[in-house]
Amino acid sequence: MRILVTGFLLILATGLALSQEAYFLSASEIKIDGTSTIHDWTSDVTKASVSGKFSLENNLLSALTDVSVQINAKDIKSTKGSIMDGKTWDALKADKYPKISFKSNELVALKHSGSNSAFQLKGSLTIAGVTRNTTLDVNAEALADGKIRFHGSKTIDMTHFDMEAPTALMGTIKTGKDVTIRFDVTMAPKAILSSDRK
Repeated sequence: MRILVTGFLLILATGLALSQEAYFLSASEIKIDGTSTIHDWTSDVTKASVSGKFSLENNLLSALTDVSVQINAKDIKSTKGSIMDGKTWDALKADKYPKISFKSNELVALKHSGSNSAFQLKGSLTIAGVTRNTTLDVNAEALADGKIRFHGSKTIDMTHFDMEAPTALMGTIKTGKDVTIRFDVTMAPKAILSSDRK
């Protein structure tokens, strides 16, 4: 009897894994907001690579695994111009550690409300060569065209990643140690992405 139950569970687990489909980035808007002693500032992530495996049930997100985000540090561009870009890249140690990455390892508390889903995604975040465990609060919406939209925000203390907040004018202008990452990304299976490009 135990063997039968174990076999059934293995088959069920395999079926669930196989039902997940790989999704890739279709569109994104990722911004980093910060403060300074003179003015607030915003930087845009001009390019990102995002992928994951998702399942939909009754047009609602039911499971996700293997979420991966990769950003080149020098693809972060400030609205304040090239001087701010250089200081941002210095703080990120971009020459030595050119990649910023997030890899998921656990989905927590998936809840549904109407056509939207909300969940916490735990994983490892690597910035400036330092990796920390982190949790993202994410909202998801299954779109009519088969894509999935994810959006949310995360505030990060730069000192937790051994970074020094950028300064200017001999240290008279200082940025705050906390930055907030706002993300709004849309994901789609390869078949839909290929159709979009035609």
